[in-house]
Amino acid sequence: WRLRLLHDHYLELAVSFNINQLIWFYRQLMIFLIIAVNLSITLLNIYIAIRIWQLRIIIARITTILINYESYFNVLLQATPQIMCQGQQNIFRVRQQYQLLQLQTVKIRQLFWLLNQSYQIWRRI
Repeated sequence: WRLRLLHDHYLELAVSFNINQLIWFYRQLMIFLIIAVNLSITLLNIYIAIRIWQLRIIIARITTILINYESYFNVLLQATPQIMCQGQQNIFRVRQQYQLLQLQTVKIRQLFWLLNQSYQIWRRI
């Protein structure tokens, strides 16, 4: 509605001015509009540049964090093969000890069975 008011105002001025003044007035108006549009585009570009700059800072921080994590896990996982080998050796030793304990358990059962049989035979005598 403001544009409509401006247009009506300009028409009233056109009646009072001659055609050369009217042409000069519209040229001035066009120059003002062009400057306003260019200024708007410039401000939009500045806003976009600031946002891109902020995004670059955020990406740099994320990159630093990921590099730190990568270094940490690299150090952590370098020892993994050695730890796995030690774990396999420990499992092997535990299995050997378990087999030895099973053998000892069988011998102890045989000994108790033998003692029980001996006691029963002795009681009969």
